[in-house]
Amino acid sequence: MQQLRLVIRSDTAIGGLDQYVDSLKKWNEQGVIDFKAYDVAWPVTKSDISPGQFYHDSLNIERHDNATILKFRSDSLHFELTGTNVISIDDYTYCAIYGTLYDNRDLFTIQGSTSEEIANSLLALKGSFSIICVSFRFSSVYLLKDEIGMKSLLANFEACQITIATCATSVEQQWYELPPFFCAVITNEINTIERCNLALLQICKQQRLTQDIRLDQVEMAIMSIREALCEAVKDACSPRIVKECVTILFSGGIDSAILASMVAENVTDLQYVELVNVAFQPKRAPDRITAMCTYEDLLHLYPNVEFRLICVDVDTDEYKEMEPHLFELIFPNLTHMDLNIAAALHYAAKRTGYILNPQVLKTPQWQKIRQSVSIMKSVNLRVNIVKPPQSHLTSPENIHGCNINLESLVVDQISNSASDDEEKLLALYDVRATETHSNMPYISTSNVVIIGSGADEIFGGYGRHSVERKVDASISEHEINRDLLRLWKRNMGRDDRVLNDLGISAIYPFLHQHVLTTLTQLNMNPAISIDALACPEWFKSLGVYKTMKFETLKYNEFLSGAHNKHVAIYMNKWLLREIAHRIGLNYCVHFKKRAIQFGSRSANTFNMLRGMSNRVASDKGAAVLQRCNL
Repeated sequence: MQQLRLVIRSDTAIGGLDQYVDSLKKWNEQGVIDFKAYDVAWPVTKSDISPGQFYHDSLNIERHDNATILKFRSDSLHFELTGTNVISIDDYTYCAIYGTLYDNRDLFTIQGSTSEEIANSLLALKGSFSIICVSFRFSSVYLLKDEIGMKSLLANFEACQITIATCATSVEQQWYELPPFFCAVITNEINTIERCNLALLQICKQQRLTQDIRLDQVEMAIMSIREALCEAVKDACSPRIVKECVTILFSGGIDSAILASMVAENVTDLQYVELVNVAFQPKRAPDRITAMCTYEDLLHLYPNVEFRLICVDVDTDEYKEMEPHLFELIFPNLTHMDLNIAAALHYAAKRTGYILNPQVLKTPQWQKIRQSVSIMKSVNLRVNIVKPPQSHLTSPENIHGCNINLESLVVDQISNSASDDEEKLLALYDVRATETHSNMPYISTSNVVIIGSGADEIFGGYGRHSVERKVDASISEHEINRDLLRLWKRNMGRDDRVLNDLGISAIYPFLHQHVLTTLTQLNMNPAISIDALACPEWFKSLGVYKTMKFETLKYNEFLSGAHNKHVAIYMNKWLLREIAHRIGLNYCVHFKKRAIQFGSRSANTFNMLRGMSNRVASDKGAAVLQRCNL
C-alpha cells in the first residue's frame, strides 16, 4: 500500500491560511464550474514579508517500514514528510510521489529561476498522481495532483498544525479533498498557482450536438474516439507488472465491454484477460446477467483470447463487518451512495471468487435466460413516459417522427411472472454450482485493474441527464458539465482510497490523455442523451439505432399508442454504444446504464440490513451517513 503524508507544525500564524481553507470548503461542496467565479485573489496573500528560509542543514532522512521520512524546519515551521516513493531530484529538491507518472524522467526536467516556474513545471507533469515536492532552493513546499485528480490527497487544519495525507487519520476531524485545478505553494504563507488549459474545461465549452450536424462529422468523431481508446489501452497496459494478464472490473455494461474488447485487440503477449464481476446477491444481481451476456459475446469475437470471468459473490455478514472500515476509507465522502459504491468496489478489487466455466453458456438453463423477454427487459433500455411537447405526434406508426415497424413491435404477452424469472436464475446458479471448474477458488495476482470511470461524465451517462433534458436542454448541459468538473471530488479520491487500501492501482482509459485530447479536438461535444423516438436524421444511419429491438425494452407496451402517453427512449452514451455495435458487442449496445451499487445490489444489501425499502432508500442516496448507524 502506498502512502503520502505531510505534517506542518507552526509556531506562528500562516499567511493566507483562512482564505485557503474557505476556498477548499467551497470546492468540496460544489466542485468548480468556473475557477474565476470565486472571489479569491491569487496569490492568496501579497505580503511584503520574505519567505521563511528552509534550513537545509536541518534535513534529517530516515527510512522505516518501506517508507522514507524527511524532517526539516524553517524559521517558524516544522515539517515531516513521509512517503513510500520519495525521489531526490538533487541535493536541494525532493519529490514524494503517490501514484505514477507517465515518465519518471520528467521529474528531472523540473526547473525554473522562480518558485512559480517550478510550480508550473510540476503542473505540466502527466500521469495519475498526487505529489508533494520540497525545494530548499526556493524554501517552498508544493502540493498538487494530476489534471483529473485521480489520486486522493486530503487536508486537515487543526490548531498550529496542517496535515496533508492520502487518507484521513481521524474521522472525528474535518478533512477536505484537494482539487486538481491548482498547485498550492507553502512557505510561511500559502499561495496558489492556477493550472492553465484544463482539458475537462475545454470539453465543457464545446458546442453540444445539434440536429443539423453532418453525418461525416459524426463518423469522424466515432472513429477518432475509437482510435484514441485503442491507444489509451495500449499505452496504459504496456508497463504492467504482471505481464501475462490484464484485469478489468467488469459489469458487462457498455464501458467495461469496450475496454475488454480493446484489450483483446490491442494488448500483445497476453496469456489471459481477467474479467472481475461482483454481486452481493448473485442470484438476482443484474450485473451478473449482463456480465455473462457480454462474456458470451467476447468469447465469440475473440476465440484465441482466454477470458476468465471471475465471479465475486459477497457474503452479507462479511460485508456488515467491513462497513465501519469502509466508512473510514471513504471519509470525507459520507453519503449512503458513497458507501454503497465503495462496498462494491472493495470486493471487486479483492479479486477473489470463482471462474465461471464457459460451458455454462451452452446449458439449457442459460439459453432460457437469454430467451426470456422479461429478464432481458430488466437489463435493457426502457421506454420513458414524458410530458408532451406542444406539437404532439399521436400516430403509432410515426411516434415522435421516427418510423417504427409495428410488426416487429411485439408487446410481451408471455406469462413471465417474477417467480418464473427467479426460477430460471436459480436453475442457472445450480448448474454453475455443479461445475467442478467453477467451484475452484480463484485469487488474482494482478495489482493493477482497469476501470471504466469517467465514461459517464465524458459521454453523458447519468440517468438524470436525460431527466433534466425533458425539461430544458440547457439544464442538462449544466448537469453534464457539473459532473465532469467535480469528478475529482465525487469519484476519484474516494475510489482511490478504497483501492489503495488493498494495494491496488487503477487505470482509467476513458480519462487517458489520448482520449481527452481527441475530445478537445472534435468540433462537437457528444455528451448528450438522444431520444431514439425523436432523433435527428444522422442518428438513424447508425447501427445503434437500426438494431434496436423494441420488444425487449421495458414498458414497451406504451409504444403502441393505445395508452395515449407521450413516450421517449433516451439513449445515453450513444457514441460508445455505436462503437460497441461496430465491434460486434451485440448484447451491451442496448443495456441500460446501471450504477455499480445497483447492478451489483450492494445498495439493496445496505438497505436490507437497515430494514429500508428500496423506494425509501432511493430518497436517501445523497443523505449523509452517520457512523453510529453502521
